[in-house]
Amino acid sequence: MKNVKKALVFVCSVAVLIAVWHFLAKKIASPLVLPSPRAVFERIFAFLAQKKFAAAFFATLKRCALSFSLSVAAGFALGLLCAFFPVCRAFFEPVLSLIRATPVIALILLALFWLKSDGVPVFIALLMTLPVMTTAVISAFSQKNDEDTKLQKMAAVFELSAAQKLLFLSIPRAFPAVSSGIKSAAGMTWKLVCAGEVLSLPRSAIGSFLQNAQVVLESADTFALTLIIVAASSLFCAMTHFFLIALKKAGRIAAHWYFLCDFPARKTPPSAASAVSIDHLSLMRSVLLYDDFSVQFPASSVSVILASSGLGKTTLLNVVAEQMRKDGVSYLFQEPRLLPCLTVLENVALPLRRFFGGKTAYENAKKMLLALQLGEKLSAFPNELSGGERQRAAMARSFCFPCAVLLLDEPFQSQDFALKQRLLSVLRECAVGKTVLAVTHDPHEAARIGGRILLLSSRPVRIALDLDCARLSVETVEKTVIGALLG
Repeated sequence: MKNVKKALVFVCSVAVLIAVWHFLAKKIASPLVLPSPRAVFERIFAFLAQKKFAAAFFATLKRCALSFSLSVAAGFALGLLCAFFPVCRAFFEPVLSLIRATPVIALILLALFWLKSDGVPVFIALLMTLPVMTTAVISAFSQKNDEDTKLQKMAAVFELSAAQKLLFLSIPRAFPAVSSGIKSAAGMTWKLVCAGEVLSLPRSAIGSFLQNAQVVLESADTFALTLIIVAASSLFCAMTHFFLIALKKAGRIAAHWYFLCDFPARKTPPSAASAVSIDHLSLMRSVLLYDDFSVQFPASSVSVILASSGLGKTTLLNVVAEQMRKDGVSYLFQEPRLLPCLTVLENVALPLRRFFGGKTAYENAKKMLLALQLGEKLSAFPNELSGGERQRAAMARSFCFPCAVLLLDEPFQSQDFALKQRLLSVLRECAVGKTVLAVTHDPHEAARIGGRILLLSSRPVRIALDLDCARLSVETVEKTVIGALLG
């Protein structure tokens, strides 16, 4: 319905323009100044019926396709070079700026001294679209926002391979900006090629027809040829747009195939839990956050770090994640950090493939998602989920991932009370054989997770309470922790 409405608006707009054109042509009453729509459309059909014009049209189309292909290939290569090597970017930036600043007509006149008439339009279109394509690629691969940084850290924690990061992180993140550059280049190509043809006058070209019509003062022919160029340019842009859509869908099909293939395992999961020891930690975060801070967590223990906001709970987990990476760490971040181009099931299965192979990874991921009440969302993408569902999908990934140390940052945020009880049960099952560190600011959650609770306070951070919950009831733990917080 939305597309039909859009099409109707477009048709109405064109109809209004033609009506205004007809009115002005009748008012001026001079075909040389402004020919009527009827005369122009008659000339369009006359041109389309000529074999000579058909040959010229396909010659121009060939030049457009050649210059566009060269621009996309050269711009992509140069953009990657500039994005990953700052020296190259500094070297080529003045050249690209000079091309942008130079008038097209001046470049065409200069090119007439260097090239044959057939080569001038291709050269001009290539030269003028190259900065557009290059800039788009540089923007796609060099400008990193906060979300990109977080996804890169997630990929490092879950040990994604270089190929996995390229296919499911780098390329999907870059695709919109690169697509924008390709569309812009496509929109400029026909105009630039025809402008080059008007001045270089190749033997067979629409631009040559346009120049001849202007010389003999055939206004209707000039208008007709201009409309043909506009229509051809629009069709070229539409074809480019549909090609990019098809390319995106092909990438989605390739990703689906990747997860269906049963590739063998290539890494060995950690065999046992690891003890965690933080010794003499000192950190500045605008203020002195940690000063000679030390704490130990025995292997196969469950510990909860409790503190108010801003006291460095997440910072402490990040330190542990970096320190214990070689032993095998799984991390449930505060934000879900799911890959937008993959479904929920694929997000969970992706880091498991290197440890279990394709089929087992898929089965393990599905089993965990079912346990976390996400069975109806297996094929959904992250943007189709609620905040709580995204958090549970990230939880499934962290619970499934083979590790010696499991880190949980505010694990039950955005979850309702009844669901939390189910999630706690799953966590206890997954904690077996792992060293678990969870951080929260909620004493009720802490009492239900922990075997051991550490309450952090003040700056620089110190341990205000170290409570072993093994022999205490949940109510006693809650009362003790809340009392310590209030105290």
